[in-house]
Amino acid sequence: MIGVSVNKQSLDFYSIMNGGVSPWLQLKLPFIIPHQLIKAEIERVLDYFVEHRSYGEDNQGWSSLILHGLGPEKSSSHTAYGYSTADMAPYDWQAVTEQMPVTKDFFKNHFGYESYHRLRVMKLNPGGKITLHRDDDVSRLGPLNIAIHQPENCTLTFEGHGHVPYKNGSAFLLDLSIPHEGVNHSNENRYHIIVHGRRGPLWKKWIEESFLESHA
Repeated sequence: MIGVSVNKQSLDFYSIMNGGVSPWLQLKLPFIIPHQLIKAEIERVLDYFVEHRSYGEDNQGWSSLILHGLGPEKSSSHTAYGYSTADMAPYDWQAVTEQMPVTKDFFKNHFGYESYHRLRVMKLNPGGKITLHRDDDVSRLGPLNIAIHQPENCTLTFEGHGHVPYKNGSAFLLDLSIPHEGVNHSNENRYHIIVHGRRGPLWKKWIEESFLESHA
């Protein structure tokens, strides 16, 4: 990552999230994400994945499994389905999570979020690619992205900043106003979980501490 000069003493939670001070922030969480158990559950429900953003873009082998959302085939944001705000949309746990008890219990009871909007597993097939794109017009740290299985020779690259340094079980907040693209040159599926929702009160502390540690 290209270095960004910041005065860490002058930054609070809201400045970290909204100040455009970093293309990503790796989180140091006080719990372990059970990525191996989650991966095993994902691979038992592969038939439930649906294509993601196959319209108007040259993405290849990119698909989504909706754990909590508006329906098993609705992987886009609430606005695509006629809801003006996320809080108005009737998000709920999807039936597939009954076959994923470890995953559902972890996010429902141990992750520290008060509520969820979209909670999705994103799969990138071997040889797959995510074309260069932006998901936001405003520079800010957005949804949480967790690497459940990050093969070698698989990258997510932010224009001007290089590859996000994912490892299995790592979690990042990303500034999705920066153009980014992904490729999977391995022979394994890449699985990430993207979390949209309302953070519980402890997340403010965890994000601030992660930022200070990353800029120590």
